Amino acid sequence: MTQTEHDQSYDVVLREVEPQLMAIIRETVPSFGRPIAYLFDEVEAYVSRQQAHAVSGPLMVLHDAEYRATDCDIEVAVPLPQTIPANERVGVYELAGALMVCVVYTDSYGRLAEVLHTLLIWVDANAMAITGPLREVYVRQQPGNIILILGCRTTDQMQDNLGCLDFQITGEQLATLNAVADFNIGFPYSFLHSDNVRNLVFGDSFALLDNHRHP
Repeated sequence: MTQTEHDQSYDVVLREVEPQLMAIIRETVPSFGRPIAYLFDEVEAYVSRQQAHAVSGPLMVLHDAEYRATDCDIEVAVPLPQTIPANERVGVYELAGALMVCVVYTDSYGRLAEVLHTLLIWVDANAMAITGPLREVYVRQQPGNIILILGCRTTDQMQDNLGCLDFQITGEQLATLNAVADFNIGFPYSFLHSDNVRNLVFGDSFALLDNHRHP
């Protein structure tokens, strides 16, 4: 289902979804938002440590029979190109394909109940039945051009900002900085800097960007 910025109506479509191998963490979270973001960070990091990367956007599976805003039984999943080892925390298995009633929306989790209500009305009106849990797929929209945005107002400020790219420090200085900055920054830094996210954003070309002055 699609939503425009100024229109609260949605378009519902039927789509045949193919089976997909996934790395998955299942957990009961206290709420939507940050607790789920932490789980995505965890599973993305695990996939990266296995020298793998996501083949498409991650998704969440909601196992509760009815909509819940708290204590939600969910799975967070990263699509895989090939199998990787599982452990006691991260499972690896094929998520079944199915005929899905789909909708696309761009908004906060606060609108999720409204979106689900629209889907239920459509299912009932078309004499269909729900046979499995809800899946929420995160679609990463990428514009045609990537624009570098710097926090500056004048040309001189821009040159000062770009000047940091020419700054050199010695190995000893770097070791000292690493020692005093030895802490885990965590989410969202680790998530945004993971190989999986970089591959999705840059199409496996991040390592080829050797001159950041000319984006």
